[in-house]
Amino acid sequence: MSSVFWVNMDASIESIRSIGRSHLGVELHPAGLEHLLPSNPEGVVPFPRFEKHQGYLFGIIYLPSNNANLSADFDQLCFAVTHDHVLVSVSPHSSSVIDWETLRNELSNIDSTDTTPDGGQFIMKALRQTVRELTTDAQNLERFLHSEIFSIFGTPDLMAIVGKMKDDEHIRPKVRRQRLKDMRIFSSTAAEIA
Repeated sequence: MSSVFWVNMDASIESIRSIGRSHLGVELHPAGLEHLLPSNPEGVVPFPRFEKHQGYLFGIIYLPSNNANLSADFDQLCFAVTHDHVLVSVSPHSSSVIDWETLRNELSNIDSTDTTPDGGQFIMKALRQTVRELTTDAQNLERFLHSEIFSIFGTPDLMAIVGKMKDDEHIRPKVRRQRLKDMRIFSSTAAEIA
């Protein structure tokens, strides 16, 4: 019997509550029940969330939905974990290209010879996958910025301005104001990138 239980896309709050009671042996917090309900994660702020509740750890992590698309968003992975069991749901973004069937199998593959509790194994695997996806996403963004630096920022020597900023930690206010003024030429473009 698997120790990792995946919430179906058509699950109800009552079915999630029932799985929490029967398989995890805990009463899930009402907010956790809502988050475990698969939804469309459009417009979410992708900051991880971890909370300790009575008898279990609740978490939400976000994976880039499409590393090849610089405008893509994030898929949401939500879980409630006890020492020996995991209840998990995934909410893919509409831009997602992640093969969730394969990833679901990888995350559910608990090594019975490992002394790490099943819940801990799941969390470690999920975080490793998230870090891999975020690293790839950051590398793709970095490559794009390097290839487009002059069309984005024009011809000013950004590195020289940044280099001046780190020359001296205790610069005079007048010099600091001038350096900040030099950096303003990038503010509108940087705001559009963000």
